[in-house]
Amino acid sequence: NIFVGLDGVTSAIPSGLPDVPQNPGIPPELLNDPRIAGALQQEQDYGTDPDATSTPGTDECATYQGINFGALQESIEQIESRGVGGYHAVGPWRSCGSGCRIPGGRALGKYQYMTYRDEVIDVFRRKPGGLEILQRSWANAISETELREAIKKYFPPDVQERVFRQDMQKLLNAGYRMGYRGSDLVYRVAGWHHAGTGGFTAWYADDVKGYYEKTKNKYTQKCQQKQESGKCTGQFIWPAQGIITSGFGMRNGRLHAGIDIANQIGTPIIAADSGTVRKVVPNKGACGIYVEIEHCDKRWTRYCHLSEATVKVDTKVNQGKLIGKMGSTGRSTGPHLHFELYPNGRNRGAVDPIKHLPKR
Repeated sequence: NIFVGLDGVTSAIPSGLPDVPQNPGIPPELLNDPRIAGALQQEQDYGTDPDATSTPGTDECATYQGINFGALQESIEQIESRGVGGYHAVGPWRSCGSGCRIPGGRALGKYQYMTYRDEVIDVFRRKPGGLEILQRSWANAISETELREAIKKYFPPDVQERVFRQDMQKLLNAGYRMGYRGSDLVYRVAGWHHAGTGGFTAWYADDVKGYYEKTKNKYTQKCQQKQESGKCTGQFIWPAQGIITSGFGMRNGRLHAGIDIANQIGTPIIAADSGTVRKVVPNKGACGIYVEIEHCDKRWTRYCHLSEATVKVDTKVNQGKLIGKMGSTGRSTGPHLHFELYPNGRNRGAVDPIKHLPKR
């Protein structure tokens, strides 16, 4: 069972860029596609994607739009790649279908993302040689062994998990807005995900929904027994998805003591590390609704402009725990999270969080 993905290459591949030299073994009709040629021209520009985000909720107990991510993850994984390699699974070549600019591709990884999907193209093109690997997969001119090795370099487990979670959250948001809830939401998301944009695969949706209904109780019971330890990991994670709209430093003659991460109202805000909630402040002053957490070694973090806080003072939270939702309360021109980090105590001065967060 393989995700058939999107119909061709869209936003991941820019258009209108100069032609590039022919690559041996790649069919000319692929190289003649201006969007593919443009991507090859851009291949050396493989730095950090300004729109890339760290995905919240790596905890198996995390929920999103009422759906348990652990149960959803297991349901799709079991149908897709169980017994055929997990993160290094490679599927057979499959046609993309009618209307595609790319003739076909192969499914990669734990969740079997097709090599012609936008998400996969966007990941591979960021490192030298990535587009050549994809082109050979589109032309069915690469072995399974080579693709397994390519996965290690271009599509490692952490990237696969990030792509999966961002993809699922996007689809869950869409289904939720349409009124679907619970297992019906899982059914809708699974059908969309398998068929790609504009399609729906009913049999696949049925399989995922059935597995989810059998699996979710296991996660519910497990998570009810799980207690928040508040034990620090010593490493921070990104507290929200979104685009950085303002960095740390002087702004209009005053210190902007954190970073602004913009997204839509309701975007989950999570604890950047485990610790103890020390403040939960209602809508008051410039920061609006905000939460402060004390971590180990006197480190603190602050989360401002929330639409709501979902934790209470003096409770312990684990890294990745939902602590609130993005809003625009206080002195704010639009929905975003203002995130501050204090490495030596709350009153010892904020530092640039970017220097303490994973590279994106």
